[in-house]
Amino acid sequence: MQPRLKQALGAEINATLVALSQRRVSEEQLKHQVEILNADWVTMDMAGVDAVVLFFLSHHDVSAMLQRKLRANMRVV
Repeated sequence: MQPRLKQALGAEINATLVALSQRRVSEEQLKHQVEILNADWVTMDMAGVDAVVLFFLSHHDVSAMLQRKLRANMRVV
């Protein structure tokens, strides 16, 4: 059984990729579940986040930054 998506929030600093992602979300009829922001995740409030999925090469500074921003029971994938 596939897990059901409750809500997803994406952050992308490239405006072109944001537009492409938003179009795909619309095409897949997921606007009520998925929001893509033109933003830098480093400056985002992550108080209500349960999991973080990163799509870039790992970096030691990223791990330290996430530890400061995220709740103790959060998952980073």
